[in-house]
Amino acid sequence: MSNLVYDGATPTCVATLSKEAEERTIIVAGFSKTYAMTGWRIGTLVAPPPIAKAVSECKARCRRT
Repeated sequence: MSNLVYDGATPTCVATLSKEAEERTIIVAGFSKTYAMTGWRIGTLVAPPPIAKAVSECKARCRRT
């Protein structure tokens, strides 16, 4: 894994800037490519509860067979 460095600056998660930013931030990450899981679609979602619930319901309805 490589790290990007810009003049010694470190990245900051937008959600940590303020309570309002936390309430408005959605973070999505995937593992399939990072760990070479061919055919698998595994990831995470960090979001306010109403958004996470809506995404979960949508995903349940959109699942392919």
